[in-house]
Amino acid sequence: MGFPKRVAVLTHRGNLSGKFLEVILCQILLAGPSWAATFSEALIAKLDCPDRVNSVAFSPDGKLLAAGYGWNHEGGVRVWQASDRARVYTWAAKRPYHGAIGVDRVAFSPDSRSLAAATPAGDILVWKVGAWAEPRRIILKAGSPTALAFSLDARELAISSNFAVFICDLKSWQCRKLKSRTSTKEEFIVAGFSGDGTKLGVCRLGAIQWWDVATGHTVKSWDTKELGFFCSLSSSRKYIVAGGGAILGDKNVEVFDASKGESLARLSAIRSALFTSAISPTDEWIALGGGDYGWSGGYLSLWSLPNFREIGFVFAGRSPIQELAFSADGSVLAAGSHDGVVFLFSVEKLRGPERTKQGYALCGEVLAENKKLYIVPIAKVPPPMSLEFDYAWELEVVDPGALTSLAGYPVVFQDWEIESNTAVDRARVNKFASLWSEPKAHKLRTEYVVFGDVQNPGWNKGFVVKVYGGSSFVAASNTGECLAYGPLSVTKTPDFDTLSARLVSEGLLAVPRDPLTEGADHYRIRFIELSKGGSVQVRSDASPSSQPTKKQEEFRRIFGEEEGFIDALLHAGMHPPP
Repeated sequence: MGFPKRVAVLTHRGNLSGKFLEVILCQILLAGPSWAATFSEALIAKLDCPDRVNSVAFSPDGKLLAAGYGWNHEGGVRVWQASDRARVYTWAAKRPYHGAIGVDRVAFSPDSRSLAAATPAGDILVWKVGAWAEPRRIILKAGSPTALAFSLDARELAISSNFAVFICDLKSWQCRKLKSRTSTKEEFIVAGFSGDGTKLGVCRLGAIQWWDVATGHTVKSWDTKELGFFCSLSSSRKYIVAGGGAILGDKNVEVFDASKGESLARLSAIRSALFTSAISPTDEWIALGGGDYGWSGGYLSLWSLPNFREIGFVFAGRSPIQELAFSADGSVLAAGSHDGVVFLFSVEKLRGPERTKQGYALCGEVLAENKKLYIVPIAKVPPPMSLEFDYAWELEVVDPGALTSLAGYPVVFQDWEIESNTAVDRARVNKFASLWSEPKAHKLRTEYVVFGDVQNPGWNKGFVVKVYGGSSFVAASNTGECLAYGPLSVTKTPDFDTLSARLVSEGLLAVPRDPLTEGADHYRIRFIELSKGGSVQVRSDASPSSQPTKKQEEFRRIFGEEEGFIDALLHAGMHPPP
């Protein structure tokens, strides 16, 4: 059984219940084909590391690629030749008595003669490239490192952390604290040195600034909305790219003129956590990366400069992309993943959205909203952590064409794909069929009965069955997979009016309405919705008490009396209308 891959549910509605439902459903929607089957043709290679990859860097001479890794088990630095990807060197960190093990940041010097790394505690390691002896260690205890940056003459190294910025002289091996935070909420991210080495670009809470390297005094400053996870300075010193955001928080990225502080572009429509950015050496491209753990996995996207237009998108692994780096000639993009691998992509082939063919039929209704067309479930259901019913998912349709005339009616997508970019997933439909056999009468469409069974965990185990006023029906899983559809005549119930009258006679409307949901994250709720004569009545077995209530007993009696009918519909097969 398959489900829509990487569907970003309820991202358009912006309510709290939608956000909770996105977290719950994405795990189900990822079932089916493995993530590897969706990889773009742009993938060149995958380089393994012993543990989560936190940082990647290419040497400016184009010869080497380094990765810093480590989380729970093993940590260290691994170096490969860029040309044939042969492993050159591995350094393994010694496990501390307490705290994290590994390397959080790596960076090559501009002359490619040194490789620097920062540990989770904020100590600095420096290797002489080619010699690969035990590194020179600077016991700095700078705190959790956020960035490393060499001066262009390779004489100084800046390290930023959650509480301070340090400058280290690589000739004397002496370090000094340039500036400390002024509040516990503040941290710093070093962007890089100016061309002459006298100023240091830094992102901090609410501002991007240039500091005098000698004194730490602020030379230039401009306001920003917030501090994210990255602050990148282009090789030309023309652009600063700053932003980021956690899985459930706000996410944004902004491009600035590095000299004037002018905002050149801003993006906030981002599907998942945003952890990293990289600017190509030619200032032609910006790469963005992030993701989540096991729901939609990692992703990266390619954007053009200076107009900030998305050029390509690809999913990468089951875990977030933590850092990105362009090769010296800009032709290869390295992506460090918490899967414990470094993905290498051809920049030339990173083009267009990722399209994932779906191996099953999707049943839903066509919704026209804000000059766009969507497919949504056949009915709203009780979502996790909500007191109201809502759609479990919705997908915008790319190039809807003839679907436009079916707004408000049930359809089946028989041959379709998920088309993904940085912001959303959309449906591209190659073949569909209407599931409405009657004339397009408003009354027949707005009169219906819905039977639903929803549980979480176990979202894919439930169902929704909708019987329309025209005496046709559609049955689907909670994730949209078609289970059955056709005329009501496949059962012993001849028409909609007979069904609605039976429910009333069984006492459905005598069952108290509230509560409709339990507002919990773990639950199972069965419900019946009856819409007739302009009145919509919903009843369920939701209860605020862990003990059985009279409301539950009455509702479950009615639902039980209808189970034979429901089961007949679920197993009726798929019979398209004539």
